[in-house]
Amino acid sequence: MAFCLAASVLVGCSDSNGDFFSGHQAGTNDPKTISDIGDVRIRVARVSAAQNFKIPKTYAFHFSWTPEAYADRQAAKGLRGATEQDWARYEKFLLQSGMKQKAAANIVKYQRKKANRTKFKPVIGSNGQVAFCNDTWGGKYGCSIGLNLSKTQQRRLAQSVLDLTEAGCKIGTIDPPQLSALRPGIKSGKLSVVATITCSG
Repeated sequence: MAFCLAASVLVGCSDSNGDFFSGHQAGTNDPKTISDIGDVRIRVARVSAAQNFKIPKTYAFHFSWTPEAYADRQAAKGLRGATEQDWARYEKFLLQSGMKQKAAANIVKYQRKKANRTKFKPVIGSNGQVAFCNDTWGGKYGCSIGLNLSKTQQRRLAQSVLDLTEAGCKIGTIDPPQLSALRPGIKSGKLSVVATITCSG
């Protein structure tokens, strides 16, 4: 599937305020904005520091396929969504692997609820089992298999989200040293950009 910037744009906001502190002096909150640009979904999270530390305004941008693009890619591989028969086979597989009936039924029930909640619908893998991708903020690249974006494309997408949600704000320094000193693990990756944000006015 070709990377496309010209397609429709979806912007949504999260009302979740995650507690990012776990013994570190800096961390990433839950996404404040989720935007779809073309085939790419961009989750934007504010990076915050403990009260005694000062860092410039910094956002983390994480890239994955949109649910629609992910579904198209799975269909192109010949994978299909789960049917009632597939869920029944999955439960039978769990039982045959030695799991107790109540435990197997609970797992299937949980997985079906998860399938109804996520926009990234599960598919039936080549082994006949139900396969999910992880579409949470911490899921990293689970819903991004096959997505290749250059750093230039990532920066352009990040700036496009800012143009939509915070007019007058620009991408500043990538991987600011003030942040690295507080928590080295917060930095840009294969499909993420961590950058300071500068705003006019």
